[in-house]
Amino acid sequence: MRKVIMLKAEKPKLSVVEVKAKIAEIIALFDAYLDEYPIKSAKSKHAVMGPVAKVLDRAQAGQWDAEPLTGYALRMHEMNPRVKGYVSQQAVENLRKGTKALLDLCYEIPVTGLATTIEQIDYGLYFQRRQKGMVWLETQRKALTEYLQGKYPDDNAFRKAWGLGKADTATLQTIYFFGTSSKRYKSGNDLLKSDMDAFYQQMQEPEAIEEEDN
Repeated sequence: MRKVIMLKAEKPKLSVVEVKAKIAEIIALFDAYLDEYPIKSAKSKHAVMGPVAKVLDRAQAGQWDAEPLTGYALRMHEMNPRVKGYVSQQAVENLRKGTKALLDLCYEIPVTGLATTIEQIDYGLYFQRRQKGMVWLETQRKALTEYLQGKYPDDNAFRKAWGLGKADTATLQTIYFFGTSSKRYKSGNDLLKSDMDAFYQQMQEPEAIEEEDN
């Protein structure tokens, strides 16, 4: 009687170019998904990455299928206190496609290269999100400067109205955007808070205000 020899299936071999293309695709899908996650800028990597950080971690473990892992991430999204209503169908689809592409890539590359590949996706996506966050903050800074210049004729009038002391060197040209949880807002006088509350109301995305400490 012949012995049955079990052959272990080999993972498909991908070229360096193919791996880079798949990494770029995954980053693009997760980035598109995170456009609808309510964080525009943040001081921690965890906040910038949102549920994707958990997806990357669990994908590396090799114990999840695409749909359950997408559902896990979606539930994390829904539990964010800033989420209002349901997540859009397009965001869910980008999350699903990104998760599936990630799991497929984890299967296709050698185990020895898995950690490095996940790290490239992780920090590649982080860099992209931080860039978008900085662009958003700069847009708000310019809008805030324009708004305040429409109210105050010069720096002296602005600084006096806001009660800024010598230690605070902010001017109409150098004032940075800040949120309601920042030290500047919390310690500000009534006119500062009134001006900023009015500015928040006219922002295109007031619900996305990030609590920057400027």
